[in-house]
Amino acid sequence: MKNNHIRRTALLSLILLPLAFAISCRLDVPIREMTRAKTTINRAIEVKAGKYAPEELKQAEASLLQSHEYIFADDTKKAADAALESISQAEAAITKSLPLLAADSMEEAKKEYAEAEALYAEKLAPEEYTAAGDSLKLAETRLSEQAYWESHLASLESKSQSAAAKTKALAGLPGIRSEMDRIRTESDQLKKNRGGEFAAAELTAIDEKLASAEEALARNSIKEAAGVLAGSDELLAAASEKTYEALARESLAAAEAALLKAKDTGVDGEFATEIQSAGSLIGESKTHLENRAFQNSLEKSGVAIAILNAMAIAIEKKAEEARLAAGEKPDEGAIDTTTPPGGDDADFIQPSVKEYVVRYNPKKRDCLWRISLSVYRDARLWPLIYVANRDKIKDPDLIFPGQKFVIPPVPRKKSEKAAQTEIRKDAPEKTAEGPADPVENEKTDPPAE
Repeated sequence: MKNNHIRRTALLSLILLPLAFAISCRLDVPIREMTRAKTTINRAIEVKAGKYAPEELKQAEASLLQSHEYIFADDTKKAADAALESISQAEAAITKSLPLLAADSMEEAKKEYAEAEALYAEKLAPEEYTAAGDSLKLAETRLSEQAYWESHLASLESKSQSAAAKTKALAGLPGIRSEMDRIRTESDQLKKNRGGEFAAAELTAIDEKLASAEEALARNSIKEAAGVLAGSDELLAAASEKTYEALARESLAAAEAALLKAKDTGVDGEFATEIQSAGSLIGESKTHLENRAFQNSLEKSGVAIAILNAMAIAIEKKAEEARLAAGEKPDEGAIDTTTPPGGDDADFIQPSVKEYVVRYNPKKRDCLWRISLSVYRDARLWPLIYVANRDKIKDPDLIFPGQKFVIPPVPRKKSEKAAQTEIRKDAPEKTAEGPADPVENEKTDPPAE
């Protein structure tokens, strides 16, 4: 189309060159009619008559060329008539083209405006989006008034403004993705805290919203994605409340059971401080629960459980030490005492396992001395595990569920006492009697309210 426009313009220019020469020789040449014909044809080209009225435009150009030929044949009257015919044909091309041009321009402007709307330009590029809408309304008004050229120009303006709004709105795409990442992160955190057990419906709805939002963004529809995500925060709040209420009630019940068990052991006097402290924390946990401050309730009951478990482990440790002091020997059945054939391994007794994964058991917490008792049948060999896993154990009193410890073999040629002495040279002073603190709870700690 552009090439045709250039060709036609060049043709008209060539027509007028000899015409100018003719004027210098004769005064009766219909120059006014021929100039007007050229101008009208150019106007027809401007309104895209080549697309909408190609036959009329072609006839107008042919008539102007015929007018030129009549000039060189010295027939000025026919030249004038041909020029007037060219004007008429060009005007017919314009009349036919303008409504079609205006309608097509408006459709293009509406399409561009709809794309800007889908990109949420109303919020992300309000100034440009509003201007595009105003121009589009003007184009519609002018079209209804049959002011086709003015409608076409207004549509072009709207299209340009919509394109600017789209560009600006696309810059806001990272923002909505960031919002989606936040929602996904909070949802995943709740799932890790067993939210799937207590708020399955809410978390499933959030997953569906995120999936739909991703599909919308794939179509460059930021507005649809934003609409889909609406209500996600309310779902997160509901899921959080359900999850932490259930966890708080569960933890409080566990703390109360642990306190009752501690009192039933008959050691109230020796551990009176611990029992009193745990009881106070449980009371605070109940108050927070009644006030629906679930995370605070969970925190208080969790501390109470830690105190009571530490007390329980201390009691068990004393009982084990008493048993060993009475001369009871560890059960050798758990240790593979078979001497491997040849090699350096012949100098070691292999434990029952080569790797141990720390477990979460609220009633009987894992600790190094208890692991040692399990794999070696001798709690006093816990420093072997500690030294073999120094890269994982920062403090022998603190180990965590999920940690994997290498269980080294026991030196066969060294006496147990000598092995203990050598290993403890590498252990902190405070672990001389073995760590007594409970393993940390494997559940993810909830954020503070």
